[in-house]
Amino acid sequence: MLILKGLGRKTMKDKTKNILELHLTFLLLGLAAIFVKGIAFPAFFINFARSVIAASVLGVVLIFVKKQKLLVNNWRDLVVLCLIGVFMATHWLTAVFSLQLSTVAITSLAMGMIPIFSTFIEPIFFKEKISLSDILLAMIALGGLFLMIPEFSFANNLTLGAIFGVFSALAFSIRSVLCKKYIKKYSASLIMFYQLCVTALITFPFIFWVEFSINNVFSWINLILLAILATVVGQTLMIRSFKHFKVATVSIQASLITLYAILFAMFFLQEIPHPKTIIGGMVIISVAAIETWRHRKR
Repeated sequence: MLILKGLGRKTMKDKTKNILELHLTFLLLGLAAIFVKGIAFPAFFINFARSVIAASVLGVVLIFVKKQKLLVNNWRDLVVLCLIGVFMATHWLTAVFSLQLSTVAITSLAMGMIPIFSTFIEPIFFKEKISLSDILLAMIALGGLFLMIPEFSFANNLTLGAIFGVFSALAFSIRSVLCKKYIKKYSASLIMFYQLCVTALITFPFIFWVEFSINNVFSWINLILLAILATVVGQTLMIRSFKHFKVATVSIQASLITLYAILFAMFFLQEIPHPKTIIGGMVIISVAAIETWRHRKR
């Protein structure tokens, strides 16, 4: 009996630790948008430098601290890990384009589509049924997305920012589901390391397209903070969370990232969201909250 009680307490402690780690992840990823807004470099260079810095830190940790080998078991795993890296590069680039074209609020609320996409994508990978109620909620969330844009026009940067934000959410959802398939086979740090290397390779050729000055100390400070806090720590914790939670569950609760990002933007950048953005965002977050309740009920 004492042993069972001890195991029960240990399980509760583990669950509490996992939930606290998840919320720390959301807090750090909420800060990512603020760091990006403080960087004056082009999107391709931001993601190239971010990947190189983060991969260097993770590589040192893996080799010298964790004493872990960097090679994977077979070619098939290498191909899939590289494919995950392609989706992460797409997610990062479109997120930065969105932030540079629009506001933190619009980008973050567009990323609120992540749980909706995950609800559809996860069953495809894990051979589960998609319910009609999920389809209905997705349509409502899409309506909220259109509603939150002050003026829907392709000539409007806010509209383009929202569109890039949606593509970023889609790439994030696919990447997350693929990560879940491999998190039991490899450590979160190693999976993240491969994604960073692939992102660096993809973005490297494009940094020569435009001329810009790298002599901006404030931008470099924000870039380093983005690479270490939001990437090495935040993204790795996000991948590790898939060991303990379903992708849809993590994605739904990740609506907190939106809340944190908007609050940080209001405090640090004095960005006050447009009333339509707030209303549309409330629709998307409400759909995410309903999905959370439904998944818990299941």
